[in-house]
Amino acid sequence: MLHRRHQWVQYSVHIRDNGEPKAALLNHFSFVNNGIHIGENLEFRGRKILMQVPFFHVYGVVITMLASLSHYATIVLPSITYNPERSLRAIREEKCSVINGTPTMHVDLVKKQRELKLNLEAEIAVSGGALCPPQLLRDMKSELGLKKVKNVYGLTEDSAVCFNTLPP
Repeated sequence: MLHRRHQWVQYSVHIRDNGEPKAALLNHFSFVNNGIHIGENLEFRGRKILMQVPFFHVYGVVITMLASLSHYATIVLPSITYNPERSLRAIREEKCSVINGTPTMHVDLVKKQRELKLNLEAEIAVSGGALCPPQLLRDMKSELGLKKVKNVYGLTEDSAVCFNTLPP
Protein backbone atom coordinates (compact mmCIF):
# COMPACT_ATOMS: atom_id res chain seq x y z
CA MET A 1 0.00 0.00 0.00
CA LEU A 2 1.23 3.49 -0.83
CA HIS A 3 2.09 5.92 1.91
CA ARG A 4 -0.54 8.66 2.25
CA ARG A 5 1.65 11.32 0.55
CA HIS A 6 1.78 9.17 -2.59
CA GLN A 7 -1.97 8.80 -3.02
CA TRP A 8 -3.21 9.50 -6.53
CA VAL A 9 -4.95 12.84 -7.04
CA GLN A 10 -5.44 13.38 -10.75
CA TYR A 11 -5.93 11.29 -13.82
CA SER A 12 -5.32 13.51 -16.82
CA VAL A 13 -6.18 12.61 -20.38
CA HIS A 14 -4.79 14.81 -23.15
CA ILE A 15 -4.70 14.50 -26.90
CA ARG A 16 -1.28 13.92 -28.42
CA ASP A 17 -0.04 15.62 -31.57
CA ASN A 18 -1.06 12.53 -33.53
CA GLY A 19 -4.66 12.76 -32.30
CA GLU A 20 -4.37 9.79 -29.92
CA PRO A 21 -5.21 10.22 -26.23
CA LYS A 22 -2.55 9.91 -23.55
CA ALA A 23 -3.13 9.48 -19.86
CA ALA A 24 -1.12 10.48 -16.80
CA LEU A 25 -1.82 9.42 -13.23
CA LEU A 26 -0.35 12.00 -10.84
CA ASN A 27 0.10 11.77 -7.09
CA HIS A 28 -0.38 14.21 -4.23
CA PHE A 29 3.31 14.38 -3.31
CA SER A 30 4.42 15.35 -6.82
CA PHE A 31 1.74 18.04 -7.08
CA VAL A 32 2.56 19.71 -3.78
CA ASN A 33 6.34 19.29 -4.04
CA ASN A 34 6.39 20.71 -7.58
CA GLY A 35 4.17 23.64 -6.56
CA ILE A 36 6.43 24.58 -3.64
CA HIS A 37 9.64 24.52 -5.68
CA ILE A 38 8.12 26.23 -8.72
CA GLY A 39 6.77 29.05 -6.55
CA GLU A 40 10.21 29.55 -5.01
CA ASN A 41 12.07 29.50 -8.33
CA LEU A 42 9.58 31.82 -10.03
CA GLU A 43 9.67 34.29 -7.10
CA PHE A 44 5.94 34.13 -6.30
CA ARG A 45 6.16 34.94 -2.58
CA GLY A 46 3.55 37.54 -1.66
CA ARG A 47 2.91 38.62 -5.25
CA LYS A 48 -0.28 39.12 -7.29
CA ILE A 49 -0.31 36.67 -10.19
CA LEU A 50 -2.45 37.07 -13.29
CA MET A 51 -3.79 33.63 -14.24
CA GLN A 52 -4.75 33.29 -17.89
CA VAL A 53 -4.32 29.52 -18.21
CA PRO A 54 -7.13 27.01 -17.49
CA PHE A 55 -7.59 25.44 -14.06
CA PHE A 56 -7.95 21.95 -15.54
CA HIS A 57 -4.40 21.86 -16.94
CA VAL A 58 -1.24 21.26 -14.88
CA TYR A 59 -0.12 24.80 -15.80
CA GLY A 60 -3.16 26.14 -13.99
CA VAL A 61 -3.25 23.65 -11.11
CA VAL A 62 0.43 23.31 -10.21
CA ILE A 63 2.37 26.19 -11.78
CA THR A 64 -0.22 28.81 -10.85
CA MET A 65 -2.55 27.63 -8.07
CA LEU A 66 -0.35 25.42 -5.88
CA ALA A 67 2.75 27.57 -6.38
CA SER A 68 0.73 30.64 -5.39
CA LEU A 69 -0.94 29.04 -2.38
CA SER A 70 2.35 27.74 -1.02
CA HIS A 71 3.92 31.21 -1.28
CA TYR A 72 1.12 33.44 0.05
CA ALA A 73 0.46 34.88 -3.39
CA THR A 74 -2.83 36.19 -4.74
CA ILE A 75 -4.28 34.80 -7.95
CA VAL A 76 -6.14 37.29 -10.17
CA LEU A 77 -8.64 35.89 -12.68
CA PRO A 78 -9.30 38.53 -15.34
CA SER A 79 -12.22 36.78 -17.06
CA ILE A 80 -14.03 33.47 -17.43
CA THR A 81 -12.34 32.78 -20.75
CA TYR A 82 -9.07 34.10 -22.13
CA ASN A 83 -9.35 37.76 -23.14
CA PRO A 84 -6.14 39.79 -23.70
CA GLU A 85 -7.76 43.18 -23.11
CA ARG A 86 -9.29 42.09 -19.81
CA SER A 87 -5.95 40.56 -18.84
CA LEU A 88 -4.12 43.84 -19.46
CA ARG A 89 -6.74 45.84 -17.57
CA ALA A 90 -6.54 43.39 -14.65
CA ILE A 91 -2.73 43.74 -14.57
CA ARG A 92 -3.16 47.51 -14.26
CA GLU A 93 -6.20 47.64 -11.94
CA GLU A 94 -5.17 44.79 -9.61
CA LYS A 95 -1.47 45.74 -9.74
CA CYS A 96 -0.36 42.25 -10.76
CA SER A 97 3.38 41.76 -10.60
CA VAL A 98 3.47 38.35 -12.35
CA ILE A 99 1.82 37.35 -15.63
CA ASN A 100 1.38 33.62 -16.31
CA GLY A 101 0.65 32.43 -19.83
CA THR A 102 1.66 30.59 -22.96
CA PRO A 103 3.76 32.26 -25.67
CA THR A 104 0.61 32.69 -27.79
CA MET A 105 -1.10 34.51 -24.92
CA HIS A 106 1.94 36.75 -24.50
CA VAL A 107 1.90 37.55 -28.24
CA ASP A 108 -1.74 38.63 -27.83
CA LEU A 109 -0.90 40.76 -24.78
CA VAL A 110 1.95 42.51 -26.58
CA LYS A 111 -0.26 43.20 -29.60
CA LYS A 112 -3.14 44.53 -27.45
CA GLN A 113 -0.76 46.62 -25.31
CA ARG A 114 0.55 48.31 -28.46
CA GLU A 115 -3.05 49.43 -29.11
CA LEU A 116 -4.05 50.36 -25.54
CA LYS A 117 -0.73 51.68 -24.18
CA LEU A 118 -1.77 51.06 -20.57
CA ASN A 119 0.51 51.95 -17.67
CA LEU A 120 1.53 48.50 -16.39
CA GLU A 121 3.70 47.70 -13.39
CA ALA A 122 4.18 43.94 -13.77
CA GLU A 123 7.71 42.74 -13.12
CA ILE A 124 7.80 39.08 -14.19
CA ALA A 125 6.20 37.02 -16.94
CA VAL A 126 6.17 33.24 -16.83
CA SER A 127 5.94 31.52 -20.19
CA GLY A 128 5.31 27.82 -20.71
CA GLY A 129 3.49 25.32 -22.86
CA ALA A 130 5.59 26.00 -25.98
CA LEU A 131 8.90 27.54 -27.01
CA CYS A 132 9.18 31.29 -26.54
CA PRO A 133 11.03 32.95 -29.43
CA PRO A 134 13.78 35.44 -28.52
CA GLN A 135 11.95 38.31 -30.26
CA LEU A 136 8.86 37.67 -28.16
CA LEU A 137 11.01 37.81 -25.00
CA ARG A 138 12.33 41.21 -26.09
CA ASP A 139 8.81 42.43 -27.02
CA MET A 140 7.42 41.31 -23.68
CA LYS A 141 10.05 43.28 -21.80
CA SER A 142 9.71 46.43 -23.91
CA GLU A 143 5.92 46.55 -24.46
CA LEU A 144 4.75 45.16 -21.11
CA GLY A 145 7.51 46.85 -19.08
CA LEU A 146 8.74 43.60 -17.54
CA LYS A 147 12.04 43.19 -15.72
CA LYS A 148 12.19 39.42 -16.15
CA VAL A 149 10.73 36.74 -18.39
CA LYS A 150 10.97 33.23 -17.00
CA ASN A 151 10.45 30.05 -18.97
CA VAL A 152 9.12 26.78 -17.64
CA TYR A 153 9.26 23.44 -19.39
CA GLY A 154 7.49 20.30 -18.34
CA LEU A 155 5.04 17.58 -19.11
CA THR A 156 1.72 16.56 -17.66
CA GLU A 157 3.44 13.32 -16.64
CA ASP A 158 5.94 15.30 -14.54
CA SER A 159 3.09 17.10 -12.73
CA ALA A 160 4.08 20.30 -14.48
CA VAL A 161 7.68 21.48 -14.48
CA CYS A 162 10.98 19.65 -14.88
CA PHE A 163 13.08 22.68 -15.98
CA ASN A 164 12.64 26.39 -15.32
CA THR A 165 14.51 29.69 -15.24
CA LEU A 166 16.16 30.13 -11.87
CA PRO A 167 16.15 33.32 -9.79
CA PRO A 168 19.27 35.49 -10.16
